Formats: sequence, C-alpha cells, structure tokens
Amino acid sequence: MKLIIMGPQASGKGTQAKKIAKKYKLKHISMGEIFREISRGKDELGKKVKELIDNGNMVPDETTNEIVKKNISKNKNFILDGYPRNIEQVKFLNNTTDIDNVIFINTSHEEIIKRITGRRKCPECGKDYNINVDYLKPGKNELCDKCKVKLEKREDDNPTAIRIRLATFEEKTMPVLDYYRNEGILIEVNGNFTIEEIFKEITEKIEKRKKEKKKKNV
Repeated sequence: MKLIIMGPQASGKGTQAKKIAKKYKLKHISMGEIFREISRGKDELGKKVKELIDNGNMVPDETTNEIVKKNISKNKNFILDGYPRNIEQVKFLNNTTDIDNVIFINTSHEEIIKRITGRRKCPECGKDYNINVDYLKPGKNELCDKCKVKLEKREDDNPTAIRIRLATFEEKTMPVLDYYRNEGILIEVNGNFTIEEIFKEITEKIEKRKKEKKKKNV
C-alpha cells in the first residue's frame, strides 16, 4: 500500500501517519522530520534548510524531490507525510511511483492556531504534547511526564511562520488536493475531532476503498 497524508500545519497528520503506518505495516516517510534532521547539520545545506524552516518557507522542489525519491526507492509500502506540496511535486511523484490513496485531514484555521501555539516536545524522549489540547497536556508545569524535563517549543512555531505556512498551504497545496480528488483517490476526514475519532474515520474509509478496489479486480 502506498499512501499520502495531507493537511495544514498542526492538523495531526504526523500523529495519524504513525498510527496508519503501524496498523498497515508501512514505512512512515515524514518530510518534516527529515528536514529538521538535515537542519541540525553544520554544513551549508543544514544552515540553508534551517533558515527556510524557521521563516516558514519551503525547501526547493529539486532538493525535496531527490530526498523523496531516495526514500521511496527503499520501501514498497509507505505513507508519505508532508509531500507533495505543489503540482510540480505531484508530476515528479507520478513519474516515480503509483499512489493508492491520498488522505486529507481537513481542519479549521481556528483549531490549527490553537494547536500550534500549544505544541510542545520533550527534548529527551521526543514525546509530543499540547498545552491547549486536554488529552495531550503534560501532567505538570510543562514537564515531560516520563523524563521530568522542561518541554520545548519548536522554533518554527512562531506567529509569522504560522501565517506564512497557512497562506502557502492555501495557495500551493489546495490545487494538489483538487488534482487527487479528480483522480478519485482522495479520502477526506474531519480534523477537528480527537485523534482516535480521526483515526477511526481514516481506517474505515481505507477499508472501504480496499473492498471497492477488490471488487473491480474480480
């Protein structure tokens, strides 16, 4: 199974991608995580990527495409998280592999801003929290429940970067959703619900698509 998961910043696509990957035994290819890893490097690429991310800008298509191609060539079953973000990337992907379904987590701007401003991460174990979402809050004083260390806020979770990312999503990524909708492989779910409610809706729709595909192939 080859999937793409899409949604605006803080829609929960990363969390859902991990759950989907575990359920269906897929490789989770997170472009955000890959770019953040690169940005921690001290070379010129690392510095350039860090500056782009911190300012809410996109990494150039040429660089992004090569990273994606390298990762998907190693895996027959995967879920792509954070790619493609524009029609040019869609064209590149179409020439690289076939995609079964594209999952879109449709989330309101109000909910997105609430989640982004509350996002926190443990610097030691990497666990994600959110001080604005009841079921994701840490137990005490913004400390990791497990490590008992102060949680950190992502550098790119600042008001200016948030506005740029939302505007970029509307401008560049909505046409991608329209493309996959016209192709008949878009699965749309409500991103304003809880993690488990969203996951339930996603898996139900994936299973429905699998059954429909099976009938066509009989």
